[in-house]
Amino acid sequence: MDDFFLNPVLITWVAIVVIVFMVFFFVSVNRRAKYRMMEKFAEKGQPIPPEFMRGINTDSGNNGWRYERNSVTSGITLMCTGVALALFFWAMQGWGNPFVGEHIGWLPAIGLFPFMTGLARVLSATFDRPKDKADH
Repeated sequence: MDDFFLNPVLITWVAIVVIVFMVFFFVSVNRRAKYRMMEKFAEKGQPIPPEFMRGINTDSGNNGWRYERNSVTSGITLMCTGVALALFFWAMQGWGNPFVGEHIGWLPAIGLFPFMTGLARVLSATFDRPKDKADH
């Protein structure tokens, strides 16, 4: 029973859950404080500074989630994250050949998800660039 609480896998997953919870908690607290400040400005009849309005996308339908403006940067970041995950999980399997042996190691394939998402962002940013005004 004592080994259950010292299990490294359990500790890792608990740490991940705690980190994700803390990030969402502090984002929520920050957002609520910003909205309270905007309400106080509105109650007093003062204009709301434009700094408070940045990042609030009510008409885009994305519930306030905002992506980086530069899709190439975020795509490259996701691609590097995918490669890092694949290398990490490959190392967890002992750096062996994942395609030779009794079983195929599937853990490194988890890195394909962020890598392909990043590749899609880079490609979409490349093909969806606004055309120069001189071309019109």
